[in-house]
Amino acid sequence: MNIAILGYGVVGKGVEKIARKNKINVSYILMRDIDKLTLPNMTKDLKEILNDSNVNCVVECIGGDRPAYDYVKEAILKGKHVVSSNKKMLVNHFKELYRLANKNNVHLLFSSACGGGIPWLKNLAYIKENESILGFKGIMNGTSNYILDKIFSDGLAFNDALKKAQELGYAEQDPSDDIDGIDTANKTILSMIIAYGINFELKEIFIKGIANISDDEYRFALNNNYRLVLLGKGLKKGNKYTLYVIPTFVNKNSQFFNIKNNYNCFSLYTDNLKNLSFVGQGAGSLPTAQNVINDILDLNNPYKYEFNGTEKPDYSLIKSNFYIHTKNKISTNLIKRKIGDNIYVTKKINIIDLKKLINKNDFVGEIENA
Repeated sequence: MNIAILGYGVVGKGVEKIARKNKINVSYILMRDIDKLTLPNMTKDLKEILNDSNVNCVVECIGGDRPAYDYVKEAILKGKHVVSSNKKMLVNHFKELYRLANKNNVHLLFSSACGGGIPWLKNLAYIKENESILGFKGIMNGTSNYILDKIFSDGLAFNDALKKAQELGYAEQDPSDDIDGIDTANKTILSMIIAYGINFELKEIFIKGIANISDDEYRFALNNNYRLVLLGKGLKKGNKYTLYVIPTFVNKNSQFFNIKNNYNCFSLYTDNLKNLSFVGQGAGSLPTAQNVINDILDLNNPYKYEFNGTEKPDYSLIKSNFYIHTKNKISTNLIKRKIGDNIYVTKKINIIDLKKLINKNDFVGEIENA
């Protein structure tokens, strides 16, 4: 197997290291900076890679939307398999790339794009072949989980926990995709594609992150023996689907209660297997790279998924109790109890009704088993 790695950052370096151990030949490493061409197989010319008929697979480790999308598209059009860990690019262009891959008889695999080193998407695909998947949910973003763990385990303030995450390399200098729930939403979309063959546009999804958490939420959790985690959730009922991202107050009976540091945890619900959980490193050079290598090794018999179109989430499917911190006036017939000034726990309502009660920057959390 001859591969080309596009990008030589944290993941790219990990892929090259593990590839050598698995006797996978790294024919090229694409670099954008000519001053960094320090290895004999490095190049800044994408066409050199695409025109080499001996290259079987292009591994995209650049990240971001462009130029990653353009490079992946060109690789597919040249008849090369593509393995990518780039959830943002995949979500933005999935419909086009999926159809191009089918048309050109190549595989587009991305099990490392959700869960890092956890074989979540691959197992989801395998289970789907013989099981009816009812739903799933998960801690999908290690940065947010690290921040929340430092808040609840060590008593750090949000900004101090974020700063520590940045110092350790868990959070970017601009952490908005992580703390605003966008990264989790992208991973939830990819999980829905594997589980149900349905794609969703990011702009249609209800997303609430952790950026606006305050001491009030911390006290509410402690007073009620909860822990707060950021979850991505997907569900199917009949022919209807829903997915959303929301901070969730969980108790000690939840599989998410003891997930520490930057770990991820996915939970899957099926007819016969009932509840399955997957826990592990959700990011990092070698864990993510290992999943990339697994996809490369599986190219002759890859996991299967399909695309049946794009839909909008049906937010009438979910009814739950929500914690709301807002200056809006909430109708008393929707309130289960008032916690303090501007803080409420709702009766069981759906997300359609919830959206009418809150502003963009309000903190909102779902309460499991309230």
